[in-house]
Amino acid sequence: MVYQMSTLAEQYAIMSDDLNTPLAAPGNRAPLLFASKGGSIVTYAAYTLIAGGLGFLAWIILLASPLGGQPYAIIALSDPAVGMPSQGIAPLNMRQSIAPGEEQPGQTEIASTNQSSSRSDGTSEIRNNGVTIIHRPNSGGSIRLGPTSDPALIEDGADGPLPRVAEDGRRPSHVYARPAVSPESQNPDQPRIAILVSGLGISTSGTLDAINNLPGEMSLGFAPYGTDLQNWVGRARRAGHEVLMQIPMEPFDYPDNDPGPHTLRVDGDSQSNLDRLHWLLSRFTGYVGVTNYMGARFTASNDALTPILQEISDRGLMYLDDHSSPRSRHNEIASRVALQTGSADVIIDAISDQSHIDAALIRLENLALRHGLVIGYASALPVSIARLSEWAKQLQDKGITLIPVSAALIQNAQS
Repeated sequence: MVYQMSTLAEQYAIMSDDLNTPLAAPGNRAPLLFASKGGSIVTYAAYTLIAGGLGFLAWIILLASPLGGQPYAIIALSDPAVGMPSQGIAPLNMRQSIAPGEEQPGQTEIASTNQSSSRSDGTSEIRNNGVTIIHRPNSGGSIRLGPTSDPALIEDGADGPLPRVAEDGRRPSHVYARPAVSPESQNPDQPRIAILVSGLGISTSGTLDAINNLPGEMSLGFAPYGTDLQNWVGRARRAGHEVLMQIPMEPFDYPDNDPGPHTLRVDGDSQSNLDRLHWLLSRFTGYVGVTNYMGARFTASNDALTPILQEISDRGLMYLDDHSSPRSRHNEIASRVALQTGSADVIIDAISDQSHIDAALIRLENLALRHGLVIGYASALPVSIARLSEWAKQLQDKGITLIPVSAALIQNAQS
């Protein structure tokens, strides 16, 4: 199945005087091939041979080329690490071949288990199942995740690629997760904080800011309505961030407050909501789970939410509730459908100014010191990203460890 790729419109300004001058204007006429009546027979013969040669060449091109006589397009696909990413979701048949050592958006990185290498500068790499851990002398380690997705975890949906559990039992929630590798991250007595920064993929500057300036331990939530989502997700994963998909759900004041197209509705039947969910899940690949966008009314409805959470579980995904509504039924439903789930303890930028964000972060620290494991939720606002970036630099000195959202949900399920 081939999925349609969307493109951004490009505008070109043509400033040529020749094009703007009327065709009949003096001085704007190309010289005629036979400008005079005095052309010789030899001249006419030469022109005839030239015309015949051009016609023969055109005939060869049209018949010899498999595209001869048919319209086609040449599309330049650029790596977002170099320039602006190309548009849309790459069809699955564009993800088949990749030269060893290359990493391109929309293609699959296949890493051999426990493959390691060393460089002349002392840097070493350990690659295991698509995760690369890079160790540099005197600078600790960093993690780079595989940029896209495992074909075994993809099924062809009506609107695009859908996540699924692989035949060998591997789940997207595990394969695409950023590993929590430090001993502190696994210690139940160690204060740990997980952060999800949401709303990525809409603003180019905001998305770049979050990917480049937030620590890799912070998970990123992408909205389904952005452009270039697959390439942005690949870029985020190369920077070490695991990714979640935001799912728009109906709030109490809908439609005055409308989350967007394909919103899951309380009044919709189960099949129509599942169809909408599938459209949303097919916007890109490589995410560990989903999180709600709005949805206070929808998450409070047991009948509406149950089939959605069942489908999310069946596809090997996690679910994080932003806890914007205390009436959400996700916890009780999750226990029935074998779903790894959790909810945010603090919405960090409910009031989006520096003083309130800093106060929310202090509250998050205090909860971590008291309870051991907490989750924060923030939006990709410039002030939020700036404060989170500075705050994260001080956590180690406070004895607090940052972990990915997936690790928090796994530990939450085990407790």
